[in-house]
Amino acid sequence: MRALQDPWPPLRDQAQNDLSRRGSAAAPALLTAASASTHALVRASALRILVRTALADPPLRNQLSPLLGQAARRDDAALVRAEAIAGVGNLQIQAERRLVQDLLRADADPAVRQAARRALEKLGAAPATQSVVVAVLPMQTTSDPEALLLGAQLTEYVAARLSGAKDCEVVDSKKMSAAFDEMRKMGKAVYDGDAPNVPELGRFKIANQLVYGSIQRENLVYTIVLNRLDVSTLALVPGAAVTVKGYRGELDQLKEEATQRLIENFR
Repeated sequence: MRALQDPWPPLRDQAQNDLSRRGSAAAPALLTAASASTHALVRASALRILVRTALADPPLRNQLSPLLGQAARRDDAALVRAEAIAGVGNLQIQAERRLVQDLLRADADPAVRQAARRALEKLGAAPATQSVVVAVLPMQTTSDPEALLLGAQLTEYVAARLSGAKDCEVVDSKKMSAAFDEMRKMGKAVYDGDAPNVPELGRFKIANQLVYGSIQRENLVYTIVLNRLDVSTLALVPGAAVTVKGYRGELDQLKEEATQRLIENFR
């Protein structure tokens, strides 16, 4: 174990090979080293050996999976993050697919991004899931002209940003206008009180989720609220609500912050 941090690579390799031959018997010491050692070489080597062992030891695999995810997310050493994400791929831990994608896109170290690319290849194609199709409803505001203009701007901004983020499909504004026109002809409102009129909107089958919200003003403070609702369950998507507050001069910043947080909740 001490040799895992030796500055001479051949000695480190020999130590790894010896520990690998010990199999599951070495696992307790390696798990401790992987999570608690202050030396990055030791943490990385311990993870590598544990992954080799876990390929033939399902109980160890279950014990190792959360440790790999934690190391890939939080370790400050790039070689440890790379080793952890490589282990996710080698053990084909599908639950960490999103983590692999995030590291491939955003990790500052090229070695980690390369490890994430290889891991994603080993994880294979993503399981088929229902795509999220979102209808962005007009924002609720007061009836004064400035508030109506701000609400329209926020609605367009949210729809445009969601379309560009590629985490969902956004219903075309023409389809939305046609649905609203049809509802008006039947005397139906888009909102039933403060919440969307989901049964009527769902009847058009244009989306499986609704994004809606409001711009409110109390004295000099503006509040932007955004919500996401599942049409099939008539329930808010857990953790998707966003609320930001600020002054009139900060509205552009507030729009950006609220929309960015809404987008991040898709991931």
